[in-house]
Amino acid sequence: MRKINLVLLILLLLMIVFSIYFVQGGNLRSKVYVSTQSGWENPEAFESIRNILNSGAAPQTFDALPEDVERCSTMDITLRLTNVGLFAAEWIDIALEPQAGDIAVYSLEGEGATVPARSSLQINLKLVTAQPAGQRVVRLNYYVYGMQKTIRIKV
Repeated sequence: MRKINLVLLILLLLMIVFSIYFVQGGNLRSKVYVSTQSGWENPEAFESIRNILNSGAAPQTFDALPEDVERCSTMDITLRLTNVGLFAAEWIDIALEPQAGDIAVYSLEGEGATVPARSSLQINLKLVTAQPAGQRVVRLNYYVYGMQKTIRIKV
């Protein structure tokens, strides 16, 4: 009887270790890179942004773009997501939680992507704002083996 108990104990410990690794390994790790450019530095870019906003092609719109774009700024936010788990992180849904002065997210690359197991992926979003200072939060929803997970990344 002692041998069967030892085998069952080893199986139980393996199941516990695998469960902990599954839950913790399913959490994406992130690194954030941000660059900011003022409106007076590149006024041509704001005409392109205005066209995107007028056409309704912006992924998220919070406010109207003012006529005087010199007081506005663009923020280029790059998120490097790393999946250390054994299962892919699928169907990534990205949303910026707006702050006072945010106008729109006019470009978003990587939504709906999959981060394969044991690899990484870069996601990029571009924001136009009247208040470049301050901390923002990007919310990511994704699925790991059918389980929904959400992380909030401070930018």
